[in-house]
Amino acid sequence: MGLGLALCLPEQQVIVIDGDGSLLMNLGSLSTMARYRPKKLVHVVFDNESLLSVGGFPTATSTGTDLRESPAPPAFREWPPFVVWRVSKPL
Repeated sequence: MGLGLALCLPEQQVIVIDGDGSLLMNLGSLSTMARYRPKKLVHVVFDNESLLSVGGFPTATSTGTDLRESPAPPAFREWPPFVVWRVSKPL
């Protein structure tokens, strides 16, 4: 949805807020965003090392996968508006 908004409204700042589990389940979105590279799109990923929507099972980031490096195509890693914020898991 964020990519569509950013492409249709190129003068507007669009911020996509995502979770690590969601991003890992939808890796194709990274290559699609890298292909179009909207100038005012920022993708913020909160990495809590779990996928809460299906019971909170651990994601690959809990065992060392770095979202800033591993799953993103090289073109996406060179594109600045990809922010990963590691957050503590709730007690």
